Amino acid sequence: MRNTQKLALGSLIEAFEEIARSLEEVAKAELVIYVELANVTEAARTFIVGTIGSMADSAATMMIESNRIEQNEGYQRGLPDNRWPPGVKGAYGNGLDGIKNAIGDGTTQDGDKSDWVLGPAPVVVAQ
Repeated sequence: MRNTQKLALGSLIEAFEEIARSLEEVAKAELVIYVELANVTEAARTFIVGTIGSMADSAATMMIESNRIEQNEGYQRGLPDNRWPPGVKGAYGNGLDGIKNAIGDGTTQDGDKSDWVLGPAPVVVAQ
């Protein structure tokens, strides 16, 4: 083997070792990128799932509290659970006729002579 060939082959070994070290560094850097990408993806997934869970909890709380407010408002108006009690329905009847019977005294055309009329205010003398 000639001297020039020997030098060329000897330098190839060093070049291949340098290339191998560079490829190893590239592989390490690529692995670091994938690990960081996986960490960011997991953090985003955790954030999204947590946010959706929090939104669901808030929505459930708002629905429950809204129902409680409506229920309490019904009690204030004398309507438990915002529904007419069965006794009231039975006394006046169901449907449109029941509503007309319940508020019949508010009209001047029901013919029962119990209508409200305008007139002088009664004077009550204290004794």
